[in-house]
Amino acid sequence: MDSIQITFHPVALYQLAAFPCAVLYCYLCSYGQLPTILRYLYLLFGGVILACMSMGYYAILLFTPTLGATVLFHTVSYHSVHRWAFLLQMTWQTICHLWMMYRQYYFQEIITIKVYITISSLMLLTQKISSLAMDIHERKVTVSTKDVTESKKKKKGPFLLPSCSVLAVLSYLLFFPALLGGPLLTFVEFQHQINDCKMHDNLWSIWTAVKACMLFFVLHTVRGILFDHGTFSYNLMNCRQWECAYVMWSTALSFKLIYYSHWLLDEALLYSAGFSMGVSSYTDSNIYILETTNRISMFARTWNKTVEMRNLTMLMTLLFSYNSLFPLLYCVLLIFMRRIKP
Repeated sequence: MDSIQITFHPVALYQLAAFPCAVLYCYLCSYGQLPTILRYLYLLFGGVILACMSMGYYAILLFTPTLGATVLFHTVSYHSVHRWAFLLQMTWQTICHLWMMYRQYYFQEIITIKVYITISSLMLLTQKISSLAMDIHERKVTVSTKDVTESKKKKKGPFLLPSCSVLAVLSYLLFFPALLGGPLLTFVEFQHQINDCKMHDNLWSIWTAVKACMLFFVLHTVRGILFDHGTFSYNLMNCRQWECAYVMWSTALSFKLIYYSHWLLDEALLYSAGFSMGVSSYTDSNIYILETTNRISMFARTWNKTVEMRNLTMLMTLLFSYNSLFPLLYCVLLIFMRRIKP
């Protein structure tokens, strides 16, 4: 092996290209150079540009449910907004998957990487829309002007409910640090971190992002050393007996290194933009626990924890709201099933 050959996934290249914009945003916010409205616009236009660069004209598949959800949040009553949001997302995802299968199997077209990036980002968008819909349903976020006025009358002082403006919703759904991957931030956390941007927190976020990037390059370097294309090939057709076990385990290890490195890069991009409060306590990339635990329940609670914690909260809320018969018993059983050992 003359040299180490390190290759990056296209998603990683797009995210690495977005790092300067994220650091610039963090710098401008730390020194008070960006008003709140310009912060929303910066994140929104950054997300639109990143989506167009990484997805091409397929980005329209991402912009359509974003605009639809924004209109939905400002037209539907908070009593039923979560149902309509769920119906909108599931319908649109089904249409997109059927369209992709139709092109792939009936027209025998080769699906490009841009389509896969679009579908992945669409799944992340669904998590954000579902989270915001539940916040609106639970009255944690106000939408209409009437709701904002009532919130000011009921809660005076610094504890007003966050208002859900059109610009804030679009910026939350498309902000570029979490467009292609990363932990799930609620709308309340998103607004809080935009409005209360502190120098100390941003310095800590930048340092955390630097460490995550270093570990990202270390994992890619290890993969380049262990799985050089000249000495290793993913071929299960020509192997025999124990060679097949070696190929399978080696392939799994290679995929794990790629997966964890991209996980770290997702969080590093989010940290570099100054989004740290609320994310640091629910990090998704605890590789040590994921690789050392033999408990499926522990693995499930650690893997993608930011989304899992939010989904558990939504399930408990729905159980209390729609089960008239022993709702507390259902919630206890849900928590027990979540903590049960295999």
